[in-house]
Amino acid sequence: DDDIEASPKWLESIMDSFEKHEEIGVVGGPVYPKWNGNPPEWIYDYGTKDIHCVFAYLNYGNKSKYLEKEDIFGCNFAIKRQLAIEINGSAPDTFPPHMIHYSGSGEHAMLVRVREKKYKIYYNADAYVNHYAPVSRCTLNYFINRYQRWGVERIYHQYNTGFSLFLVFITLALWTMAFMTLLVYYTATNAKKNIKYYIKIVTNHVLFSWKHFIKLAFDPNLRAYTKRTDYLAELDKN
Repeated sequence: DDDIEASPKWLESIMDSFEKHEEIGVVGGPVYPKWNGNPPEWIYDYGTKDIHCVFAYLNYGNKSKYLEKEDIFGCNFAIKRQLAIEINGSAPDTFPPHMIHYSGSGEHAMLVRVREKKYKIYYNADAYVNHYAPVSRCTLNYFINRYQRWGVERIYHQYNTGFSLFLVFITLALWTMAFMTLLVYYTATNAKKNIKYYIKIVTNHVLFSWKHFIKLAFDPNLRAYTKRTDYLAELDKN
């Protein structure tokens, strides 16, 4: 990404992983936040000091290892070129707000396909980057927008990977009930640092997911777009 700083041995560490382990398809590493101030404590209602998806930083520890189910983030993500071609590229990701309904599951979908090809995902603890994290993003609206996008991406991934609209509906309904149960529990126990923000973020997350599902159900063009599996075809034409 344009807002990260690679560590001195970042490239060397990635190449070392690929060269020593033929079964590895993707290499990633820690992403440390580089705050420009002190972030408010309530942001950790949505992550920890080591892993926070909103600000795309993670730390799986100081020991390199294979990842069985865990993801790595796109800001510290290396994939073999031929493998990227075999899995037909990357699903679309991170569109501006007025195009949010086109946002796909990006590097997560790539990792799913890489594992389906029987390649390994490797976490190299030495291949770390520092990720610029502005405190100005620690706002309610920023979190709401991010969670709305994730709702779209979740539905995109399900429908893209073979779920019917009915099955997407069922999983969305079950997921909504689970979220509402947690919301009631956290509200009753005051378990979050800022419960008012949590209520607004989760409520918007759920409602926008349903809004996107309805749009998907009634828009054949969006369904056709979401079903795409080859993201390199247009490049081939050019």
